[in-house]
Amino acid sequence: MKNAKRIISMLVVCILTLTSLGVYASEAEAVPIYAPDGRCVWVWDYEVPTYVSVGWYEAVTLFDITGERSITVSPFEVDAYLNVGWYTYEGLLYQTLVSLCEENFQTYGFEEAIATVDQYEDIFDGTGYEYSVDLIRAKYMDGWRNSTKCPVGIADYSVQVTDDVRNAAVGFRNISYKTIDCIEFTASCYDANGRYLGSSEYDYFTADYADLDSGCYAQYYWNLDVYTGTRRAASFGNIRITKVVYSDGTSWSR
Repeated sequence: MKNAKRIISMLVVCILTLTSLGVYASEAEAVPIYAPDGRCVWVWDYEVPTYVSVGWYEAVTLFDITGERSITVSPFEVDAYLNVGWYTYEGLLYQTLVSLCEENFQTYGFEEAIATVDQYEDIFDGTGYEYSVDLIRAKYMDGWRNSTKCPVGIADYSVQVTDDVRNAAVGFRNISYKTIDCIEFTASCYDANGRYLGSSEYDYFTADYADLDSGCYAQYYWNLDVYTGTRRAASFGNIRITKVVYSDGTSWSR
């Protein structure tokens, strides 16, 4: 009788153990993992960290350019697949950024292309693509600077009214490779009927102490009422950069 009870107890323990293992296994996924000599074994995904800790390698998932197809390959095969048009996840993100920047450039211009880099560059921190992302920004900075022959890009401008005070808001993009301390420019102001206001005295604006780093964007404000007096400016335009002073003491001027 004692032996029978012992056997039953052992069977109960075995059944409970197998049941718990079965539940665990049903929630796990079998994945390939590779030894340094190229051998491949299939293990449960929860076992992968243990294998990696002793020198094994995880399989690598690659994607086609659309991102709709993927394959899982040995880490030793990755280069061969990359050479025929497949991408790592980070590589696919980079190619997507390249395409998006070019699309925005073709549709909206240089500023939108550079702003797109600004928007997504943090995604690439720690991926090894940081320098490549910087090169995308440099491409559009150089193109903009070469097309305008000016180290500052005019990204946007508008008249903003706050508490009945009319301010000229101008967004500048530093497309040089130096920090900018001061930007001087001229602009024409107009009333609500489109009539030109002021003279060259009113048309002159300065952004002192701009402290605008290379590649960066910043928006600056000027009280238009100071420039146009009682003749209320409703709009302005014809912005022309006349001088740029860099933090190293050098300058650019037309």
